[in-house]
Amino acid sequence: MGNPKRTIVINIGGREYLLASSVDEDYAFDIARYVDAKFREISSQNTGIPPAKLAILTALNIADELFQERKKLELASFEDTEKLKKLHQKLSQALTEQ
Repeated sequence: MGNPKRTIVINIGGREYLLASSVDEDYAFDIARYVDAKFREISSQNTGIPPAKLAILTALNIADELFQERKKLELASFEDTEKLKKLHQKLSQALTEQ
């Protein structure tokens, strides 16, 4: 059985939001702090932009990070698979030579 839903208050961009979630409270706060830091970073580079547009820019930047990390994982997985195939070939060859 999962954690029961509870409401916590998070702060992003100087505004408070109520978040109803069943995830661990510390985890939710970590996520909120990360989003807030990204929001403030984007905000400091783009003065005069309305908060709603800053939120979209923040979401796009975080999505970009996610996609880049996924690509890295896919590449690492592919490289690991190739290494395992080569190792398997070497082991098979060594066993047949015996």
